[in-house]
Amino acid sequence: MSEPLLPLDPKDKLEILRLLLVENNKELVFWRERNWIALRDTVAGLVALAGISRIRPDANYALVAVALTVAVFATLYLHKNFARYQQKLADGARFEEALSVYALDTFLPSRSLLPESYRNPKANTRGSYVFIATIWVITAALSWALVCPN
Repeated sequence: MSEPLLPLDPKDKLEILRLLLVENNKELVFWRERNWIALRDTVAGLVALAGISRIRPDANYALVAVALTVAVFATLYLHKNFARYQQKLADGARFEEALSVYALDTFLPSRSLLPESYRNPKANTRGSYVFIATIWVITAALSWALVCPN
């Protein structure tokens, strides 16, 4: 392993780690917000398709195809975002470990600042899959309403 170009003072290292952790947490919020926005926009688009079906009832099968396409692309997008979110969680755990928040006696006597169970966080898949399930439930309801006779 090569030596750093300039030796860093321990205070500088601490400041760099702190900044990295703060920026990582900002990015976690960013990815969560992107998923919410994707869900909101997809649902709005599907509702708009339902409105179009009232204006053009002869285009129902084409609208079902469009709805399915929108749902597939939204699902792929949310999976991609979820993978990035998981990576940012892992990065944050490494920064926390470097800051010794899991070490005993560093911040609290005979205890660690964060419990050991936080060391390797796993992203909550429920949030991502709830978004995806919501999109597919709305797509299925829209498709059923468009294809089935009144």
